[in-house]
Amino acid sequence: MAAGLEGKLVNVRGCLRVKAKEDSDGYLLIWPHDVSLKEEVGGVHILDSEGKVVARVGQKVSIGGGSPPAGYEAPTKCPGPYWLVGEINGAR
Repeated sequence: MAAGLEGKLVNVRGCLRVKAKEDSDGYLLIWPHDVSLKEEVGGVHILDSEGKVVARVGQKVSIGGGSPPAGYEAPTKCPGPYWLVGEINGAR
């Protein structure tokens, strides 16, 4: 999981994704267990294990991780392609 993904963090039909190009839905993010999401009036915030905001929907982000192995079934109803988040390198 040493690859990197850069793009805009977006909410597509209730699914958080990173879009590198405007003409695609991008990658659905599969978060580690210690990351949480918080919805507020200003939008959706991504919190690290200490509760610190590390990204917000609408920002450009750089995320480490990689594609899941062949045959991976994501624990979500959102369609792929999927990206297993290794680390959030922060908003840009």
